[in-house]
Amino acid sequence: MKHFFLALLLTTTICASGDHEAHTHRFTHVSGTEMIDGYNPGVNADVIVDILKVRDAINSLIHGKKQGGTIQKKYMYNNTPVTLEDLIAIFENLEARGIAHNDPEYQAAHDCLNIMIEDFIKFSDAFLAKEAQFIQKIVVKIIHNWAHKSGRHNSLLLQWGAIDEKTLFRKISAPELGQFCIDLKNFLYDLLFSCPKAREQFKNKYITETRYGGKYIEKRAAFDHSFQAHN
Repeated sequence: MKHFFLALLLTTTICASGDHEAHTHRFTHVSGTEMIDGYNPGVNADVIVDILKVRDAINSLIHGKKQGGTIQKKYMYNNTPVTLEDLIAIFENLEARGIAHNDPEYQAAHDCLNIMIEDFIKFSDAFLAKEAQFIQKIVVKIIHNWAHKSGRHNSLLLQWGAIDEKTLFRKISAPELGQFCIDLKNFLYDLLFSCPKAREQFKNKYITETRYGGKYIEKRAAFDHSFQAHN
């Protein structure tokens, strides 16, 4: 299954033509990464695989998953497929109409949000729990450095490590979940930007001539281009 995912992952835009979101993201170099860059435990080639999984899962949660020329929406609200950004708009509409929280229409939206939260906890575990558990103190400090430099002083990411994930998300609203997802994705982009040794390991292990033949040089260049600063 891991090898199947890698084949799928490495044919995505980050290796083929560059990651559009990475191209438009204004990178912030976060201090403290030299203690984990390229190390095991730390941020290395295999951890980057997990980070890219989380990135893709966040994009799918917020915007849906592109398949062919359509957008696949995994979640259901009153028999209608929705994404997180759809659900945020639904909650805004319910509040504007004064719908009570015990109304079935509101409860249906809340039930959908709870499913999204559970899914988010599962896929974010790939980085926030499994990979970072043994370097938690370092990563928590790096998150604080990132939040300070990025102006995200109230980010829920700052509570990671101090509060259990289920407690953290128990009373979270749809807009708060959306902002947390954006903060996490931006932090992961900046973490990869700040770990050049790990990115080099990733290229050498997963973007190889054996895997891609003569195209591997082009794919490596696209990966590098995704992390060029353009502030």
